[in-house]
Amino acid sequence: MNHFVFSAALFSVVSLLVCLLALLHRPKSHIHRIFAAYWFSISFWCFTVGWQSFLIEKLSAFWWGWFLHMGCIFIPTLLLHFAFEYTRESKGKKAVLGFMYAASFLYVALNTFTGLFTSGTVYRDMYAYPRPSTFYPLYFVTFVVSVCYGTVLFVRAQARRTTKARSIRNYLIAQ
Repeated sequence: MNHFVFSAALFSVVSLLVCLLALLHRPKSHIHRIFAAYWFSISFWCFTVGWQSFLIEKLSAFWWGWFLHMGCIFIPTLLLHFAFEYTRESKGKKAVLGFMYAASFLYVALNTFTGLFTSGTVYRDMYAYPRPSTFYPLYFVTFVVSVCYGTVLFVRAQARRTTKARSIRNYLIAQ
């Protein structure tokens, strides 16, 4: 097991704990459920990366790659959804989230029923990854743009806070 795979295995546990803590803190809160879903998606993705040597022995390479992408496909969508909820931004929310969820389900369908998202598995030293195919670059661009947009929403919301609220929030983030 190399350091990349080990760190993914460790982070799968840590991110699952964050997910569970969010749910335990306020189980009926809509924003906490979105936050928990986001961290569960990361945990699931890291689990399939971190435990790949074990999983590839038990699953075919196709199913391992499918499970891996079931986690990572929804990460940008859930981050953006959380950013909209957390910042209470409503401008463009329905259109953007509608597009992102539709794109995520399209990527799942492409990955499940065609070879247009990924095709095959590449094995390198002590690491494996699904081979990107035709539509994978579009997914990558969607991922990057949505994470950047979510970050802009967070930064703008932080800038609107009072100085005291910003310093408290920054202190808590730094801890």
